[in-house]
Amino acid sequence: PATGGATRAIGLGLVGLVIGVVAFLVLAIPFAFSAGLLVVPIFMARLVGLFVREGGDRLSSAARSLSAIVLVLVGVALANVAVWAWARQEGGVLSLPDFLNETYGVPLVALQFILGTLSAWWSAR
Repeated sequence: PATGGATRAIGLGLVGLVIGVVAFLVLAIPFAFSAGLLVVPIFMARLVGLFVREGGDRLSSAARSLSAIVLVLVGVALANVAVWAWARQEGGVLSLPDFLNETYGVPLVALQFILGTLSAWWSAR
């Protein structure tokens, strides 16, 4: 029987989001991966999508997908801002857009959002 609503879906999705953001920070801060960070949004989105699907079995496929996509976009943005804040704390002086462009490049950051969105949609439907 269907038991999960929107609150449960988003709550479980937040668990996957936290795991994904922590994985992103672990790889981005001490190891300074760049292109390897394309895999982390896919991992994050997969977790979030599966958790949202599990928690929101009463929701429509579109509602689950939208919830997962929004959570993943927020998570990828939060992870990138956290890496920038860490760099600022260590003495960096670049603004957020300049930091992301110099560190990863605009195409890589855009791909993080695109791959995360596609993976969240696929996983939550």
